Amino acid sequence: MDSTTEQSTDSTTKQPMDFTTDQSMDSTTQQSTDSTTEQSMDSTTEQSTVSQDELDYAHNVYLLALATTKLQEKVMNQTPTLQYEVERKCSHLAAVKKHYEEVKYLSRQSQLLHLEEFQNLDKG
Repeated sequence: MDSTTEQSTDSTTKQPMDFTTDQSMDSTTQQSTDSTTEQSMDSTTEQSTVSQDELDYAHNVYLLALATTKLQEKVMNQTPTLQYEVERKCSHLAAVKKHYEEVKYLSRQSQLLHLEEFQNLDKG
């Protein structure tokens, strides 16, 4: 028998497959991946040296942003209520002004009536 016939062939490439080579390639690939991971972890560790002050500062900025967002949400939720209150107070103020003008007019009419009555008493 021919040595090529003893080996399995890959259906996509029609190339003979050697299973021992695949296993050694897998272990080489794994070793390469492991060393790459170690190198990236080393470079990450070197690059991520951050002082406690910088961490505290970043945390404070985060807390400030969070508090600001919460206040903005609170204000946005209160805006319709406040707008309604302002409109209601404006309406009430307009009614008070109208009532004031009516009272002022009636007071003036009352004064004129009393003045007319007083003048009629003087004539009579």
